Amino acid sequence: MLRGAIAAAVTPLTADGSELDEGAIGPLAHFLAERGIDGVLACGTTGEGVLLTVDERRRVTERFLEARPDDFQVAVHAGAQTTPRRSAPTQSR
Repeated sequence: MLRGAIAAAVTPLTADGSELDEGAIGPLAHFLAERGIDGVLACGTTGEGVLLTVDERRRVTERFLEARPDDFQVAVHAGAQTTPRRSAPTQSR
């Protein structure tokens, strides 16, 4: 059962918005945990989740999981959008 405050965390991107800024996820996770957030929704309702590939969404969720402070019990939930903006090229038959 989920309890407490769960934040729909933004997905940090590079300045031009073209790539994930994976190095910014740890500080963001710590910032939220230190302020009493009980859980994080990665790639959630802030909109950018549908613009990421499945691999990018997986990496964002993994970075949030890795960034959880040892002394905080912060739940990490992953958004499950299914319409990536970029996809792998298809092979012709």
